[in-house]
Amino acid sequence: MGLMTRRIQERLKEIYAVEISPELISRATDEAKELASEWRDRPLEPLHPGMFLDAPQVNVREGSTAVKKSIYASMTIRLDGQKKLGETKFRTGCGLGKTGGGGDINKYHKNIEEHKKE
Repeated sequence: MGLMTRRIQERLKEIYAVEISPELISRATDEAKELASEWRDRPLEPLHPGMFLDAPQVNVREGSTAVKKSIYASMTIRLDGQKKLGETKFRTGCGLGKTGGGGDINKYHKNIEEHKKE
Protein backbone atom coordinates (compact mmCIF):
# COMPACT_ATOMS: atom_id res chain seq x y z
CA MET A 1 0.00 0.00 0.00
CA GLY A 2 1.46 3.33 -1.06
CA LEU A 3 1.95 6.30 1.24
CA MET A 4 -0.85 8.33 -0.41
CA THR A 5 -3.31 5.44 -0.18
CA ARG A 6 -2.42 4.95 3.48
CA ARG A 7 -2.86 8.69 4.19
CA ILE A 8 -6.25 8.75 2.46
CA GLN A 9 -7.33 5.66 4.40
CA GLU A 10 -6.25 7.23 7.72
CA ARG A 11 -7.98 10.52 6.90
CA LEU A 12 -11.27 8.82 5.98
CA LYS A 13 -11.15 6.84 9.23
CA GLU A 14 -10.35 9.98 11.25
CA ILE A 15 -13.03 12.20 9.68
CA TYR A 16 -15.84 9.76 8.87
CA ALA A 17 -15.01 6.78 11.13
CA VAL A 18 -15.15 4.39 8.14
CA GLU A 19 -12.70 1.75 7.02
CA ILE A 20 -12.06 1.76 3.26
CA SER A 21 -9.93 -0.88 1.58
CA PRO A 22 -6.70 0.19 -0.15
CA GLU A 23 -8.02 -1.39 -3.36
CA LEU A 24 -11.12 0.83 -3.36
CA ILE A 25 -9.01 3.93 -2.68
CA SER A 26 -6.65 2.98 -5.53
CA ARG A 27 -9.54 2.42 -7.96
CA ALA A 28 -11.16 5.73 -6.98
CA THR A 29 -7.94 7.73 -7.29
CA ASP A 30 -7.10 6.05 -10.61
CA GLU A 31 -10.53 6.99 -11.96
CA ALA A 32 -10.18 10.55 -10.65
CA LYS A 33 -6.77 10.83 -12.34
CA GLU A 34 -8.28 9.59 -15.60
CA LEU A 35 -11.14 12.11 -15.41
CA ALA A 36 -8.70 14.91 -14.59
CA SER A 37 -6.53 13.88 -17.54
CA GLU A 38 -9.52 13.90 -19.90
CA TRP A 39 -10.54 17.34 -18.64
CA ARG A 40 -7.00 18.71 -18.97
CA ASP A 41 -6.64 17.37 -22.53
CA ARG A 42 -10.07 18.54 -23.74
CA PRO A 43 -10.23 20.90 -26.72
CA LEU A 44 -10.42 24.52 -25.66
CA GLU A 45 -13.12 26.93 -26.72
CA PRO A 46 -11.89 29.09 -29.61
CA LEU A 47 -13.27 32.35 -28.16
CA HIS A 48 -14.15 33.67 -24.73
CA PRO A 49 -15.74 37.13 -25.00
CA GLY A 50 -15.13 37.89 -21.31
CA MET A 51 -12.27 37.08 -18.97
CA PHE A 52 -11.72 38.04 -15.36
CA LEU A 53 -8.38 37.64 -13.59
CA ASP A 54 -7.56 37.95 -9.93
CA ALA A 55 -4.55 37.26 -7.76
CA PRO A 56 -5.27 37.93 -4.09
CA GLN A 57 -2.31 37.47 -1.78
CA VAL A 58 -2.45 35.30 1.31
CA ASN A 59 0.05 34.49 4.03
CA VAL A 60 1.10 30.84 3.92
CA ARG A 61 3.34 29.09 6.41
CA GLU A 62 6.36 27.40 4.85
CA GLY A 63 8.35 25.67 7.53
CA SER A 64 8.80 28.15 10.35
CA THR A 65 8.18 31.31 8.31
CA ALA A 66 5.14 32.94 6.77
CA VAL A 67 5.43 33.96 3.12
CA LYS A 68 3.06 35.83 0.85
CA LYS A 69 1.68 33.81 -2.03
CA SER A 70 -0.68 34.83 -4.76
CA ILE A 71 -3.66 32.71 -5.69
CA TYR A 72 -4.00 33.12 -9.44
CA ALA A 73 -7.53 32.51 -10.61
CA SER A 74 -9.42 33.20 -13.81
CA MET A 75 -13.00 33.04 -14.96
CA THR A 76 -14.11 33.26 -18.56
CA ILE A 77 -17.52 33.69 -20.10
CA ARG A 78 -18.24 31.53 -23.13
CA LEU A 79 -20.29 32.60 -26.14
CA ASP A 80 -23.30 30.69 -24.76
CA GLY A 81 -23.06 32.72 -21.52
CA GLN A 82 -21.74 29.83 -19.40
CA LYS A 83 -19.10 30.83 -16.86
CA LYS A 84 -16.00 28.67 -16.64
CA LEU A 85 -13.46 28.75 -13.84
CA GLY A 86 -9.88 28.46 -14.97
CA GLU A 87 -6.96 26.78 -13.34
CA THR A 88 -5.97 28.16 -9.95
CA LYS A 89 -2.33 28.19 -8.85
CA PHE A 90 -0.44 29.32 -5.79
CA ARG A 91 2.76 31.18 -6.59
CA THR A 92 5.16 33.40 -4.73
CA GLY A 93 4.93 36.70 -6.58
CA CYS A 94 4.41 37.09 -10.28
CA GLY A 95 7.62 38.78 -11.32
CA LEU A 96 6.81 42.31 -10.15
CA GLY A 97 8.60 43.00 -6.90
CA LYS A 98 9.11 40.50 -4.12
CA THR A 99 5.42 39.77 -3.57
CA GLY A 100 4.06 40.52 -7.02
CA GLY A 101 2.59 43.87 -6.05
CA GLY A 102 3.11 47.28 -7.56
CA GLY A 103 4.09 48.14 -11.08
CA ASP A 104 2.02 48.46 -14.24
CA ILE A 105 -1.33 46.65 -14.02
CA ASN A 106 -1.10 45.55 -17.68
CA LYS A 107 2.28 43.90 -17.04
CA TYR A 108 0.80 42.31 -13.92
CA HIS A 109 -2.09 40.66 -15.81
CA LYS A 110 0.18 39.66 -18.70
CA ASN A 111 2.48 37.97 -16.19
CA ILE A 112 -0.48 36.11 -14.66
CA GLU A 113 -1.43 34.78 -18.09
CA GLU A 114 2.17 33.64 -18.70
CA HIS A 115 2.16 31.77 -15.35
CA LYS A 116 -1.12 30.06 -16.29
CA LYS A 117 0.62 28.55 -19.34
CA GLU A 118 3.11 26.71 -17.11
